[in-house]
Amino acid sequence: MATRPAVLERDGDVVGADGYRRLVFSQPADQYYVTVRHRNHLGAMSATALTLGAEEIALDFTLATTPTYGTDAQRALTGGRRALWAGNAVRDNKVLYTNTNNDRDAVLTQVGGVVPTATVAGYFNTDLNLDGVVRYTGGNNDRDLILQNIGGVVPTLVRTEQLP
Repeated sequence: MATRPAVLERDGDVVGADGYRRLVFSQPADQYYVTVRHRNHLGAMSATALTLGAEEIALDFTLATTPTYGTDAQRALTGGRRALWAGNAVRDNKVLYTNTNNDRDAVLTQVGGVVPTATVAGYFNTDLNLDGVVRYTGGNNDRDLILQNIGGVVPTLVRTEQLP
């Protein structure tokens, strides 16, 4: 029905692109599902429709008590918090380590495709851990995050976005 660009702050808060602490929509008051997406993460959606209107509501997708649509739609973090699954460098609604159009090859291509120890600084979909540097190998690399988020043991597994 409606979308808004927003800024994801380091502490997990989502604020308007203008810095305003809440997102404002012009849709009529009604029941709506709320979805959160990020440039290289799998999106998550509220499990039920929420009443949205003129009154401000808070929806915290980081809480384990906030039900989401689908199965295993978010990654469990230490301390009981939840986050979106990272690793969707190709932007195809799934995280793949192997096979055609996998996210791992996108990271290698971003660093030049020949020297896997090379790095590239900048704002890229292949910067999966959001540290401002694309790394294929070494500490804090973006490739390992893909493997961890599909399950960590079997590289042929696929993590699929849980949106209808």
